[in-house]
Amino acid sequence: MILEDAKNWSAENNFENWRLVFISSASVITEDSESMTYAFEQWKAIISSQMDLNGSMNKETGRTNSLTYSLYAINAMIQTAEIARHYGVDLYDYRLEDGRGLEKALDFHAPYAADPSKWPYQQITTYAGDNAALYELAYSFKQKPLYLDIINKWKRPMHDSRTMGSVTLTHSFNSYPFTVGRVN
Repeated sequence: MILEDAKNWSAENNFENWRLVFISSASVITEDSESMTYAFEQWKAIISSQMDLNGSMNKETGRTNSLTYSLYAINAMIQTAEIARHYGVDLYDYRLEDGRGLEKALDFHAPYAADPSKWPYQQITTYAGDNAALYELAYSFKQKPLYLDIINKWKRPMHDSRTMGSVTLTHSFNSYPFTVGRVN
């Protein structure tokens, strides 16, 4: 079974984050709670090796397109967190004792997703908003103004071409500057 095969290897960079998206997604489809728990526990376990204390993604910052790959890794992290949320597991607010967690990574990268010219690491191609849609999910759970700045910079509707689709449609928080008749 492909799900079991996915549990029998691992990686150190964003491949590991995406492996966990696959395992958690496949666990939903196969109703395999053991594999789902495995994915969520692995998600927690890799934070210490993938994230520096400041929130940067240390397996990605040495790459030639490091902002793109850092946000790509965080995109996978937030997708697994979203799957976990639907099963009563809060990975959005999970953090190590030293403060590292998804929110720390989002906060560190937010100023650079909003203004890529300030990114302190190598980025040999122009960053064009790749994976910026993850901030639509981030804004839906933490209404931080900087997350909204990223959404406004890259413009709604936000769309993730890999797996999430129209993130603005499914997760936007106060999507537009007008209210049509909000249901409470």
